[in-house]
Amino acid sequence: MTLAADTPASSYVPSSSITRCTVAPIDNALRFAPPHSTGSVEVVVTSEVISVIVRDSGPGIQGIDPARIFDRFAHSGAAVDGGGDGKAGFGIGLSLVREIVVRYGGSVDVLDSSSTGTAISFTVPRSSG
Repeated sequence: MTLAADTPASSYVPSSSITRCTVAPIDNALRFAPPHSTGSVEVVVTSEVISVIVRDSGPGIQGIDPARIFDRFAHSGAAVDGGGDGKAGFGIGLSLVREIVVRYGGSVDVLDSSSTGTAISFTVPRSSG
């Protein structure tokens, strides 16, 4: 059951960590999507979990297996070659997302990656309070 958008939802994950988990995929979407493209952030709340889904309309994950983007220091070919904004990252943003959500019993996944965009989701359990 998905709850209404105005339903309060809490998790045991500290707010600063939730912010980090949300900003990292948004930063990647902004870095690698073409100028003037669209993206979205969706929050899905069920009775058991909170999920955040970040979608972009970029070229998709290239030069690396999508499952490896959560590995520490992993880079796609585009990142290494200066793709997107021309700045290669350190390859730790998405690995920190995985570390945080797994620490609190959640998961992070690439839902989709194609030439029309990428969708990354992280899910954490709701707290009972």
